[in-house]
Amino acid sequence: MNKYKKQVNRIKRKLWLAKIIDWRRKVFGAKSHNYKIGKPVSENELIAFEEKYSIVLPEDYKVFLKMIGNGGTSRSNSAAGPYYGIDPLGVNIDLITDEPETYLSKPVRVYPNMTDENWSELIEEIENNKSGQASNDLMGEIYGGILPIGSQGCAFIHSLVLNGKYKGKVINLELPMQKPKFAFDDNFLDWYERWLDEIISGELLRKDASPFGYTMKGTGEELLEQYCLTSDCEIRKECLLGILDKKTINTALIEKIEKEYHVADIKLRAILLQILSKFDFKKAKPYLIQLSNTDLFATYKILFWYAKDKSSYWLDIVKNSSNRINEKKTFISYCSLLQLTNIDYFNLLKPFTQNSDPGIRKWAFKTLGSLNFKPEYLETFVLGLRDNSKFVITATLESLSDVKEPSLLKYYKEVSDRFPSDKDVVYIHLVRRLNEMGLSLRELKDMNFN
Repeated sequence: MNKYKKQVNRIKRKLWLAKIIDWRRKVFGAKSHNYKIGKPVSENELIAFEEKYSIVLPEDYKVFLKMIGNGGTSRSNSAAGPYYGIDPLGVNIDLITDEPETYLSKPVRVYPNMTDENWSELIEEIENNKSGQASNDLMGEIYGGILPIGSQGCAFIHSLVLNGKYKGKVINLELPMQKPKFAFDDNFLDWYERWLDEIISGELLRKDASPFGYTMKGTGEELLEQYCLTSDCEIRKECLLGILDKKTINTALIEKIEKEYHVADIKLRAILLQILSKFDFKKAKPYLIQLSNTDLFATYKILFWYAKDKSSYWLDIVKNSSNRINEKKTFISYCSLLQLTNIDYFNLLKPFTQNSDPGIRKWAFKTLGSLNFKPEYLETFVLGLRDNSKFVITATLESLSDVKEPSLLKYYKEVSDRFPSDKDVVYIHLVRRLNEMGLSLRELKDMNFN
């Protein structure tokens, strides 16, 4: 216990300071636990818990429970800690499986930086071995040896590894059966202290603060140094994601990032380009133009994520690449970008209203609905009302909301003849448009447009 004494005293001071700094309780979950921690547990309580489940808890976690405290005053009685806090000893340990007595002592099967392929292989192996058994058994085998210690909201929890090479590390789980994400800290106390450090520094008080514990700690310079010192692709990736998570980085670091972009492999270049786009868009633009020649979807995503307020810089990229859009997901991103501009993009979308893919046509009309209607748009909207896809017709009707153009009635009547059922979504939207014009469907049917 003595080796943790200094750290425990540090944590106690930082917890007091964090409570003062976050007096408005801006940090996620703080309004729940309110930075309060209950009385410590006794040695006998810890021994009884370990004996009941045939486990040995990580030493530093036991130090936290014995020297700092256990539980708190929140609705779920959790102690101050990341997200909704740290659960009291023995509480909510059945979040993964209904039989913690069976599975907490099982060998841990997961490890840091598992690839998607490794994770899929593990799931397949366990499913084959447990064929016909309850999902509870599958969860226990997959997440055996892992102790839930707190909630992050929804299906996300933070947990502790109880045995094996990575014993004591915190692991973030998304249930059921999503690939786990290990925290980067060596143990529970380091993880907990890092949480306090990021509150005190103001990082977790930001409106755009990222979820705690999912990126590597360190300054931008420290992370890039670590990136350069390792050849492990996964660690390099995490270093870059840590830099990307920063609010600002200095010019010297941006220059180094640009140099790394030229020599990195393709997977890492994607993250390096995101960093450049976020922190120095002018520097990133030539590389984005290059990327747009090979991967439009990736280009549009970067523009949307990191340059929403810089449309005057990237509009030419979007305009010049539109003739190469051939996938629905890319077109949706294209539409999202156009809506960020202050231009009349009708003519940019008009060709897509006649695309062979009904999904693209649907999104073209859906996006056109964001523009103020002009008479010259009428001919194109008529094509939408006469489309052979009911989803395109529905999108067209939605986009014509509050457009009270009498010349549309002729085409509305055609739509009513094609979709007479009042249970059809087209029928429902048509009635809404008519109501806006002060008309009923019966009145429309009585009209003669010959």
